[in-house]
Amino acid sequence: MDKAPQRATTKWKEAGEAGFQVLPDLLLKKQSELGLSATDLVVLINVTMHWWYREQRPFPRTTTIASRMGVDNRTVQRSMKKLTQLGLMKRETEDKGTPKGDLCITSLRRWT
Repeated sequence: MDKAPQRATTKWKEAGEAGFQVLPDLLLKKQSELGLSATDLVVLINVTMHWWYREQRPFPRTTTIASRMGVDNRTVQRSMKKLTQLGLMKRETEDKGTPKGDLCITSLRRWT
């Protein structure tokens, strides 16, 4: 049995029970080299929070991320555009009967 979730909840107590994610340390260590501002990194972390399985793309709304961060929706949109331009994300919109821009389905490229 994997003890990582148990260790995380022991370390973080109630906060760990709300959920956690695996995030490559490389993102933090190479933040400046990757050209990521603090805002860009928090947006990226919010997107990865929704990405549990490699084959399933996350689809957080920019309005949800903006609300969590306490910033304007446009700030998140600019960061997502930058992350796409940097090649860290690929943004794809699928037609699911929702208004244009309502659903953002994003996949992150692998870091090797």
